[in-house]
Amino acid sequence: MVRAALRSELGENLLEALKHDPAVAQLLSGLETEVAVICLTPSAAARRILPAFRGGCPA
Repeated sequence: MVRAALRSELGENLLEALKHDPAVAQLLSGLETEVAVICLTPSAAARRILPAFRGGCPA
């Protein structure tokens, strides 16, 4: 139960941080459009967002 609460908090805080990151904001609109018209999968879009959030550094 505690582990699930921790992960939920991490997820919520990470999403908030992503929403307010300038590099992610620049990418997000275009990626959302690509996902909406099925040119890109949600997983592929997320993989593009994470390096931008990390300052261009892959995991």
